[in-house]
Amino acid sequence: MKVKITFLGDIFPANLHYTIGFGVASQFAKHNGAPWIKTIRDYLYDSNIVFGNLESPLIGKFKKPEETSFAGDISFANFLKKIGINILSVANNHILEQGKEGFFSTIKALENQCIKYIGKYENGTSNIEIFKINNMSIGFAAFNAIHDISNPNLYANYSEYSVIKALELMSSLNLDFKIISIHWGNEFINIPKISQIQSARKFIDEGADIIVGHHSHVVQPIERYKDGLIIYCLGNFIFDMVWSENVRTGMFVKVELEKNKKISYCINPIYINDNYLPCRREKDNDFMKLLKRYENKINKSNSILQKKYDNYYKRTLLFNNIYQRMMMKIFLLKNYRMISNQTKKLIMSRFLK
Repeated sequence: MKVKITFLGDIFPANLHYTIGFGVASQFAKHNGAPWIKTIRDYLYDSNIVFGNLESPLIGKFKKPEETSFAGDISFANFLKKIGINILSVANNHILEQGKEGFFSTIKALENQCIKYIGKYENGTSNIEIFKINNMSIGFAAFNAIHDISNPNLYANYSEYSVIKALELMSSLNLDFKIISIHWGNEFINIPKISQIQSARKFIDEGADIIVGHHSHVVQPIERYKDGLIIYCLGNFIFDMVWSENVRTGMFVKVELEKNKKISYCINPIYINDNYLPCRREKDNDFMKLLKRYENKINKSNSILQKKYDNYYKRTLLFNNIYQRMMMKIFLLKNYRMISNQTKKLIMSRFLK
């Protein structure tokens, strides 16, 4: 018997600052996700567990999500349930965009739809959620390493100590598999930092079976390390970042677990279209070649070549950030007529910097 898990990238039920009026939240307000449901559900129907990162809070009456930024509607939780998602991380740098009220509104919305969540702060680490399927027990915990907003112990902060503490708790529960989700790294770069590689491998050594990463908004490689699996970053899944090929390109990974600790996986590339729907790319050889190239890079991150890898990382990060900012500005100019007046003022102030 096997357990099938699908890992998804960043799910953004909101508008970005400059997509108010036509971003994900604004689109969702018009159709409640109806044009997206069948396509996405077809990707996920055969999985026992579907996991993703919920990149913004879900709110109700105190604001209209379609008229603001970094807020999704509480009804988005029902959409998530309809497409097959049954567990989400709430440990990320945007979950507190609407304060404590937004955080607890999100928790309640997920609970009302019977969607499990991880990354909530408990006793110095993340809460742990467990699935018991086909005579196997699988535990999940999540952490955030990117702190744009002060965290009053609502979500689980990332540190090696907090992750190892969660793994120790999982071990005391005699779980068959331990899965750790981490929101970490830098944006717009297709390889992880050396510190991420070292920590991920350490967590496998400490008993984790799968490490899955989010936040970079672009795909990063997958690594087999000993008996474990490290998915450094899945990229975006539902997002209104559509200004360049790299941020539109993501993947979801289907993993099969067997009682004898065997882990197998299949990579599924996606491309986010203009309506923010993740469209599957069949037999995308170019994508797989790129992913292999990124994998080869991290294989050169050992102690002998560490300085060379770190220098390459810094150069690439600088170039990618400049390029993505440029592409975003071009996108904004092309869509200037669609942008709200309040956002135009914000954009002009940022353009002049």
